[in-house]
Amino acid sequence: MDKNMSVVISDQLNALDKDKKTLIRDQFCARSGILITSFYYKVRNQKWSPLEIEVLVQLLNSLKENENNICQN
Repeated sequence: MDKNMSVVISDQLNALDKDKKTLIRDQFCARSGILITSFYYKVRNQKWSPLEIEVLVQLLNSLKENENNICQN
């Protein structure tokens, strides 16, 4: 996976408010089996594997879809 995608993912995570970041973090750690400390290491150092990026993209897209549904109601 290209380094630019890791940067984009980390930037998207950093742009989230605390509650949303916690939600994504908890869901990601549950799916991937990594520790919370490892999650934050990956965010800081932009060290995502291709499979981790795939999971994060799915979680971020799901979060956006939920926000759009709330705004439409």
